[in-house]
Formats: sequence, structure tokens, C-alpha cells
Amino acid sequence: MSQLRFLLLYRWVFPELKLFNSPRKQNSAFFHARKIIKGNRWLTVCGALLSVSCAFLLYWCNFLPDFQDPFFIPCFLAFAILSYRVYVAVLILIMRHRVRLFLRQELVAQGLAICVECGYDLRGQVEPRCPECGTPFDPRLLQSTPPSAVESANDP
Repeated sequence: MSQLRFLLLYRWVFPELKLFNSPRKQNSAFFHARKIIKGNRWLTVCGALLSVSCAFLLYWCNFLPDFQDPFFIPCFLAFAILSYRVYVAVLILIMRHRVRLFLRQELVAQGLAICVECGYDLRGQVEPRCPECGTPFDPRLLQSTPPSAVESANDP
């Protein structure tokens, strides 16, 4: 159930996931996109250290109970885990542009006519330039759009 909630959250943060024409391709793209976020081990280590240091800061400012208190360890761990989740959410929002760019490149590689920079639907364009952002694109992309990708892009 929690994995479903995270997948729905990722679909909200990365709307390009809805444009993939099969669940297998969507899951594969989602897996590779997660590698962009989680790929930097030093970011993960820095986030863990930041979370623990924030918990110690709360203890130092007397917001957490004393060491001898039986509630110290649960409170400390709860705050460290909560602050790490906040760190990951902020990291996702920071990396959002890179992930969305990757997902759009995957969609273009599958033959869906969208702009890689802004995600604009390029079907029906006469000149090979995105009307939204002005990015040039390969005009052969308009001729090779598979019908299944077009149908899935139009589905709500």
C-alpha cells in the first residue's frame, strides 16, 4: 500500500510517467529515474548526517527529553527519520527538472512527439520548433509517432 502511495506521489511530481504506453515501460522509466535521485551516495550520507545532527540540535536546545528519560531514544529516532524524509523530499524537488528531462527523453526515444525541454505536445506542428519554448526538434519525430503512444497520451 505504501509503495502505491509513493507511485501516485511520483506520478503527481513527474506527470510524464502517465504518458508511457505500458505499465512495464512506465516502471522501467520510473526505476531509472529513481537512480538519478538516489545515484549520489554522498547525498544520502550527507542527508543522514544532517538528520542526526538536527536531532542532536533539538536535544541541545532542550526540545527532546534527557538521555536518562525512556522516551529519549524513540523521540530522537522519530525526529531523525522524519528529518531524513524531509531531506529526501527536498532532494526530489531539487532534482525534479533532471528527472523530468530524462523521462521526456525516454518518451521521445519511444516515438512520442513531445518537446524534451518543456513537455509540449508537438503533434500537428508544421515547423520543427517547439511553439512553447522555441527548442528545435527532429521533424522525423512527427512522422514516427506510434498510434499506441498517441492514444495513451490522450487518455485521462
